[in-house]
Amino acid sequence: MADIELLDSPDGLVLVARGDLTIGDARLFKERLMEAFDGSGPLNLELDKVDEVDLSCIQLLCSANRSYLSRGRGISFTKPLSGQIRTFVRDCALDPAVCGSQCRDQCLWK
Repeated sequence: MADIELLDSPDGLVLVARGDLTIGDARLFKERLMEAFDGSGPLNLELDKVDEVDLSCIQLLCSANRSYLSRGRGISFTKPLSGQIRTFVRDCALDPAVCGSQCRDQCLWK
């Protein structure tokens, strides 16, 4: 189970996730992303302490990125992604070059 917090910082909101970020955590993860979307400014993600991730939460991040970009806001990572996330994204072959999204040039997985 993930520990997911939304924190204020001088650089905007920071969404911090620790532990497993999987389908069982998707609802809470989505709620925190929506809370952040209601704010202003960029969203900074701190996911370096994520132990496991699955496609449900990766899809939520892709959707959040499109939503933020549609409002002229950005999402960025505060620290390098955990090895688990990097491996999962690579194994899923998530590649902005073949993505059908209009925001592929600002893909989180570049």
